[in-house]
Amino acid sequence: MTANSGSEQGDLPSTTPALPPGLAELNSVPRAEFLKDMQRHPLFMQSLDPNDAAENVELEALKALAYEGTPLEIAQNFKEQGNEAYLEKRFRDALEFYSKGLAAKSGDATLDRLLLLNRAAVNLELGNLSFSTVYLWALGWQLMVENYGNVLKDCGKVLIADEGNVKALYRSAKACYALDKMTEAEDAVSRALKLDPKNSAAKTLLKDIQQKRNVVESRNQQSQSREARKRDEDRALKAALQVFSLLKQAKRRLVKLES
Repeated sequence: MTANSGSEQGDLPSTTPALPPGLAELNSVPRAEFLKDMQRHPLFMQSLDPNDAAENVELEALKALAYEGTPLEIAQNFKEQGNEAYLEKRFRDALEFYSKGLAAKSGDATLDRLLLLNRAAVNLELGNLSFSTVYLWALGWQLMVENYGNVLKDCGKVLIADEGNVKALYRSAKACYALDKMTEAEDAVSRALKLDPKNSAAKTLLKDIQQKRNVVESRNQQSQSREARKRDEDRALKAALQVFSLLKQAKRRLVKLES
């Protein structure tokens, strides 16, 4: 190939189509700046900067959409968002969505019961996480008790309206089991099994409760024995001190008499 032919080939028009004006502008933006702008968009953001939220028009628009429609539609929407967050193990987000669904006051008793049951399921998960992931044991225990307490509250509301709700009985039993309330746990899961004898999860939980009951009772007996032994030791020490005091007083009197 001659030099002229190479020159002529270099003068040929490119076969690559030109980018649309909007994309051509983006092509000139540095990659880091482009990614930063994308993260401000609600569909791509991984975290929310409180200082940025007020200026983020797209985010505010999405927030407003969440409250569009009738109370029933709003509650249903929050339930669906909660379900999605739960499946993705974003339990705190799920808790917030279910709570917002209940706050919408849908007027639908069945939907409200589902929201309560779903929120109870989330609190069971959070209770497990609180105890296993918090490095301060005392704080972990406090959070765990709060989460399981909320499970019992929500399930209690469901059972007031529907005393035969198996899910509410089962989740109540799991919360009681976690709190070492074995009598209450066995009562709740036994009632669930009467209503649904083939419920395998409830059968497994009943076995776990019965096994843990023996451990808890043994632990309580040991604790009571230690407390009784300590009381006996305290009484014995108190009696010994009283005898010592009396002997000391008697010795003083004897010394006075001899002098």
